[in-house]
This record gives sequence, C-alpha cells and structure tokens, in this order.
Amino acid sequence: MLPAMQKSDIAFSLHPPRLDAAVEVQLRRAGGMWIARVTASEIAVGIATSARAALAAAIEPLGEPAVTDLLADLGLLEPSLRVMEVERAAGA
Repeated sequence: MLPAMQKSDIAFSLHPPRLDAAVEVQLRRAGGMWIARVTASEIAVGIATSARAALAAAIEPLGEPAVTDLLADLGLLEPSLRVMEVERAAGA
C-alpha cells in the first residue's frame, strides 16, 4: 500500500464498460520509477519506469478485455497531462 497522498500523486477513477465497478488508480513517481496502485475487485500494484507501464502491470490481473478498455479509456487524458507535469518537475 502506498503511504498517504503527496502533492505529486495522481489519483483518478476509470469506468470500463466490461467491469461492474469503477477502477480507482493512484500513481506516484518514486526514485525514477512509477508505482501504480489499482483498486477494483482487489488491490494490485505495478512498478515500472513509465506511468503507463506501471498502470498496465497493475491492471493486468483484471484480464485482457478490461486491460484493453482501460488503456484506451479517454479518462486517461487528464491524468496523462499530470504525469507529464510530474516528470517535467522531476527533470525526467
């Protein structure tokens, strides 16, 4: 579990049509890596060098149809802009 939210954390919800409930996502950059914590039917964590790869790793247990829907969700546009801001501020 990630510690308490920090200013640079990115939290958002996605609502894929193939899942009954929303998927809650928290992204955090730490030491040059991205950590994604996803809460759906269970909690899963992914760690990678990019936010997208960390998210993909965290949602992988939901199954391929849900992963495809989530990674194509237009709800990722705003969080993607925040990721760019965090990376810019970190000098990445």
